[in-house]
Amino acid sequence: MKFYIAELQTVKSYRQAYSVEATTLTAAKRTAAKQQAFYDTVLVIGTAVNANGWIVDPVCMKTNSHWVQVK
Repeated sequence: MKFYIAELQTVKSYRQAYSVEATTLTAAKRTAAKQQAFYDTVLVIGTAVNANGWIVDPVCMKTNSHWVQVK
């Protein structure tokens, strides 16, 4: 399954997402956490992006070292 991951400065900011192939959401979370470049940023995982590459259908996000389900 294809997931889209974005590392954002704040919860309300936007950034182009990149896609990863993962079998489960847990595997996508592990990939996102391993590829996190900066400390104290927000990781967002979604299943769809718009024409700009922004995540429009978020599934979960990681803030303050905790994953939270959006849907």
